[in-house]
Amino acid sequence: MSGLDPSLLFFFNSMAVSRQRFRVRPVGMDTAGPSDIIVVDLPNSLLDLDTAALGWKLTTAKGASDCDVVRLSQDTSSLFDSIQVESAGYLVDPGCRQSNRLAQIALDWTLAPGKQRLKSVLNGQYLDNQTWATHTAEHMRLNDFSGFLGSCQPRKIDVSLMGLRVYFKVADANKAFIGMTNGNVAKDPTTATITLSNIHFYVDAIEIQDGGVYSAAISRRLSSGPIEIPWRRHYLVQSGPVSNGYNSLLMNLSVQSLDYLIGVFLSGDKQPYEAVRYPSPYSTGGGSNVLIVDGSTDIKSGYFLHSIGAGNTWVDSQFSVNAVTYPSFTADIAESYDQTVQVLGKLKSPAYGGGKVWLDSLANYRDYAAMHAVSFEFPNGNPESRLKSGLNTLGNMASLTWNTNTTLGVGAVPPSKLLFAGTTSILRVGQHKSVENVA
Repeated sequence: MSGLDPSLLFFFNSMAVSRQRFRVRPVGMDTAGPSDIIVVDLPNSLLDLDTAALGWKLTTAKGASDCDVVRLSQDTSSLFDSIQVESAGYLVDPGCRQSNRLAQIALDWTLAPGKQRLKSVLNGQYLDNQTWATHTAEHMRLNDFSGFLGSCQPRKIDVSLMGLRVYFKVADANKAFIGMTNGNVAKDPTTATITLSNIHFYVDAIEIQDGGVYSAAISRRLSSGPIEIPWRRHYLVQSGPVSNGYNSLLMNLSVQSLDYLIGVFLSGDKQPYEAVRYPSPYSTGGGSNVLIVDGSTDIKSGYFLHSIGAGNTWVDSQFSVNAVTYPSFTADIAESYDQTVQVLGKLKSPAYGGGKVWLDSLANYRDYAAMHAVSFEFPNGNPESRLKSGLNTLGNMASLTWNTNTTLGVGAVPPSKLLFAGTTSILRVGQHKSVENVA
């Protein structure tokens, strides 16, 4: 507010502002399980969405399954297949299917503080620890959301202007949980007992004690036109198993800002619920990026394994938007890795244990995080500036293609492919709680 007139600056500095944390119960339910939808109505207040969190206690048991181990894969973001946001019956954010997979991509590639924080509530997250078998009323939190809830700008939103209801879709058991016997044989946990209890949504509300000046200012602002709130939206398309040689995965979009594309190989070697050991710089205690020195490996399920598959060879990769190629050349695995590092950021961990590092090798990249990303955004753009820096394809349906060349080994299981498109949408909030999205 340094650019304000001194008299106005004095006025704003003299306003009393307070903060209060709220705990909200879901609508019409006390417990939930796989495939259920948790519905939460946000308080009609000025909310700080950076403080939002969904909390629950997770309990798992063998139930009718053959599983001795029934554990949530990787971290709490893996539990929810999609998150939708609604305003008065209008889907502000329709959600993106497999948003838990998108969250795993972010966790694999960045040193996000959230990974250590979220994992810290998953006690004994190591397969060789026999206390790892099940969850018993473990307290868990999700505070890193996809879509509108986690990306809208500004982060302080007056929900009373529109009214917001959030739908958290719990993933299927065999797409979020690891299932296996004590003999390390993978077993489908679909018929296991999995319960989320004591479910609550937490968020801070901000109260401005100004004698009604804030309300008057908002009313005046709305009378001159809708308020625009930008947010990050994702689209997805998935292929079946690829064939030997060249394969194309196509998506058609018409959006005001195409920000980036992420192509992901999904391994066909593992069952979705099968435990997969993979290198990790994280341990269960201490601060972020604590080293594992005892040789233990992190665990995720086959559903979240991004891999070209054993015996297969990644030859090259390239994207195209309306026949314009990105990058301008067909990128081999090293060039794809280099570009992806620039777009998503690299997990910059020092060596641990036997001198290995996480994604600092092409072998780990191929076997555990096989993906290629390209960005169309202006570097370091400020999201609050509403800078629509991506490709504008409104009024002209864009053909987005991920072209890959893979050599399948003799008897090897072919991978499938997944293509995410990240875009910027604009939510327009008008008078009388009217809302509309600009794609």
